[in-house]
Amino acid sequence: MLLTMTNSQPGSAQRAAGMAMLAAPVFVFLYGLVRLLGGRQGPGFGWTFGHLAFLVGLALFALVVLELRRQVTVGGGRWQLYGTVAAAVAGIGLLAQFGQILIDLMVGLQATTKTAMTTSFHQVDAIPGVVPAVYTVGPVLFYVGLLALVGLLAVRWPSRLTVASAVLVGIGVILPPIGLNLIPIAAVVLLVGLAVPGVRLLRGDAPTAAPRVAVR
Repeated sequence: MLLTMTNSQPGSAQRAAGMAMLAAPVFVFLYGLVRLLGGRQGPGFGWTFGHLAFLVGLALFALVVLELRRQVTVGGGRWQLYGTVAAAVAGIGLLAQFGQILIDLMVGLQATTKTAMTTSFHQVDAIPGVVPAVYTVGPVLFYVGLLALVGLLAVRWPSRLTVASAVLVGIGVILPPIGLNLIPIAAVVLLVGLAVPGVRLLRGDAPTAAPRVAVR
């Protein structure tokens, strides 16, 4: 099998995607670390800084999702459908997490005490559909979609994302739903799993055509 790759200097979009793969887990790690150090205790600098860091991480993961979809769908065919559906699921999950973080930021900025924050969160939770949309079901879709994308890429382009890297990303996306205190560990695992494809993008090595059989 021959794989057609680019070997030229990376374009701006490709470079941005490569940087996002390396930087997104770092910002998620910052959020998880600040949270463990007390940033979840109440309104203040820790709460605001941690959530802003997570917001940046989510924005970067949006670039990661788009790039993974692009690589999965190279060559079209059934991969176009698979990659698009997986990316759509991840995108919906990202929007849900954006909503969650924005709510948390607004509550933290408006409240002056932990008690006031709790009261505000109860008021938000009382709105029909908010809890499943942005706190329970919705955010999980990001992890499901991202896991599907790396799995598809490992099958489609095993030379770009090995099974080992796909497994690491899988572990990284499974840990946060298990427990929020595991976010720093999950971020490190995600960084290791995405490091190789991220560096390759920065070097300008990205698939531009589907695998094809060599004709001799």
